[in-house]
Amino acid sequence: MGRVRVGSCNVANAASVRALLEAHGIAATTVGGGPYASFDVDVWVESADAEQAAALLAELDHSATATATATDTDSDTDSDSSDSIELRLQRKRHVGVAILLSCFITFGTGHFFARSFFRGLLLSALEITGIAFAAHGDPKLGLVMIFGAIALDAVGSTLRLRARYGRAALPIARTHR
Repeated sequence: MGRVRVGSCNVANAASVRALLEAHGIAATTVGGGPYASFDVDVWVESADAEQAAALLAELDHSATATATATDTDSDTDSDSSDSIELRLQRKRHVGVAILLSCFITFGTGHFFARSFFRGLLLSALEITGIAFAAHGDPKLGLVMIFGAIALDAVGSTLRLRARYGRAALPIARTHR
């Protein structure tokens, strides 16, 4: 008698699958996987228990599919919530890039990235004027103008990007039956 592979599951479900099989008197072993929940794990059992284990796994898979289908038909917010997650991630990335541009490259580049070109030009002119004042006129006023332009660029571009992407809707909380 040897061991045979009867199926696979992801790492997150491996303990549940093994517990289900062992609750029915089937000694199960999971092999493979890795540190991430998306990796697959193979489920191995004794060859004498293979048919019963395969039937249990098929029943488990069928009930999980039926539950997922019922949840999808109950509400259309699943696709909306995944869209809102993608939208939030994109907004966070764009806001981060705008802040980095504003702080390190300066000269209104945060607003240029946010596609607010006129404001970017005004902030660039303000910063150039501040540099001229710092070099040839009043250094304190020049530094205030430079750092003011950088701060306005960071805050303004962030607000512009947030306004463009809007407020992402949070997923609706539901209880499972």
